[in-house]
Amino acid sequence: MTPRGPIGRRIKRSRKGGVDLRIPPAEREFLRSLAPQMRDVIEDPEDPVMDRLFPEAYPHDPDRQTEYRLLAHVELVDAHLAALAELESSADAEHLDREQADAWMRAINEVRLVLGMRLDVTEEGDERPTSREDPRTPAFAAYDYLSMLQSELIEALAG
Repeated sequence: MTPRGPIGRRIKRSRKGGVDLRIPPAEREFLRSLAPQMRDVIEDPEDPVMDRLFPEAYPHDPDRQTEYRLLAHVELVDAHLAALAELESSADAEHLDREQADAWMRAINEVRLVLGMRLDVTEEGDERPTSREDPRTPAFAAYDYLSMLQSELIEALAG
């Protein structure tokens, strides 16, 4: 695997379990800022990305879907919010235990899902801006950064 940016890999498996973080302060502040933004998304039931964060379990059975929503939706929302809270509270940490790293992975994945929906990201990748002046450029940079972090987390936790 090749190093990422001037500091190399930001997330590495720790010898004492969990992962060690080498994330610059500006990136930590960015990560911390994601939680309140995502909480706003989760608390807006009219937001179209809610279908991506909380997909239907029984799309062809409205009665079972209603029951599922009544039983599981609150738990799913709580799980999303807990992962975001962990990301926010441990953004300055130099080490994450396995549970914290799992929460980071879930939170980062949720943000990537939202950004991907908002940017209409496809597997082809032909939606990407071709100019720095494109107003979507910062959002795509955030998406790519989070994708890189997620990849490093997965690799560190799998190793």
